[in-house]
Amino acid sequence: MQPSSTDNNLLRPPEAEIKAVEQAIGLTAATGCSTHFFHISTEGAMQSIIGARRNGIDLTCGVCPHHLFFLNTDAQRDPALFKVYPPLRPNEDAEYLLDALRNGEVDVLQSDHAPHLLSEKRKSFAEAPAGLPGVQELLSAGLELVAQKLISLKTLEKLLCHNRRRIHGIKKAEISLGSTATFTLVDPDSETVFRSENVVSRAGWSAYEGVRFSGTVKHVIYEGMVVVQDGRYMLASGRADGRRKRGPQRA
Repeated sequence: MQPSSTDNNLLRPPEAEIKAVEQAIGLTAATGCSTHFFHISTEGAMQSIIGARRNGIDLTCGVCPHHLFFLNTDAQRDPALFKVYPPLRPNEDAEYLLDALRNGEVDVLQSDHAPHLLSEKRKSFAEAPAGLPGVQELLSAGLELVAQKLISLKTLEKLLCHNRRRIHGIKKAEISLGSTATFTLVDPDSETVFRSENVVSRAGWSAYEGVRFSGTVKHVIYEGMVVVQDGRYMLASGRADGRRKRGPQRA
């Protein structure tokens, strides 16, 4: 069977991801090093990681929200827009990843932030770049998982902050007297509806257009700088259309 020119699950089949993960696991076991897997998208790959970790192999892994919220049927509906590597998978894979997330088998909730312009994503499937913008949506997607009682707020904190700092050897973030302020405040009782006009990155669009998420990001303080205030992004420059926003303010 010849792969369809717009079907990424044929062009990049689950078997390819599973084999690549298993090869990396073998190298990890042989060398005694540690390995972190980005953007796991298939049940088979996750099963291989879980099994290897139970045998004492030092592995960690991350999953992107778009592999939980979107499916290959979305890609079939709009192939170029949802062109992403690894591709969106069938519902069975998404359900297994959600179970793995709920059971503590996923270490990091990641974004695949590829801020391609909508004009680029509206080209033919072959010409359109792969990837989705996702940084701005990441925390809101995580809060929705909490609202659906798939994970706890404490688990989300680990998935977005503590685990990734531990894996990559970054100093632990802490709130204490004299420390540089780095924290986020959210309102879990409100909701966020994503609209393209609110996207800050150069992409200027979101795959989550019109999606209603539970919770709102109210304030973000990073290294003492106010990045988000009252839900508004305090950036030095805005999107690719040249509109400018007020620069970051010191907390």
